[in-house]
Amino acid sequence: MNEDLIRNKIQAQFKTQSVDVINDSQGHHRTGVNTHFRVVVVSEDFVNLSRIQRQQAVMNLFKEDLRTGPLHSLSLKLLTSAESEKKNLEAMTCHSKN
Repeated sequence: MNEDLIRNKIQAQFKTQSVDVINDSQGHHRTGVNTHFRVVVVSEDFVNLSRIQRQQAVMNLFKEDLRTGPLHSLSLKLLTSAESEKKNLEAMTCHSKN
């Protein structure tokens, strides 16, 4: 499994504004084996879906990969564009106070 495969699967299913995939495998498994990833997706397809429904929709894309082993862990942050903008503003506000 690699970052591009994960990104492509998500983009094939959802209309995304952004998909960030971070390989977090180092320290989790054998050297050179990519099994752990963190993913941040911004999509309007998540509007009116609960956090759990969003997680289920994305995790279903990787059900077979998780079951058979090329993928062991997928940490997801799934946001609408409004939620993403709010988080960005909050982050900028926190940084400007320091």
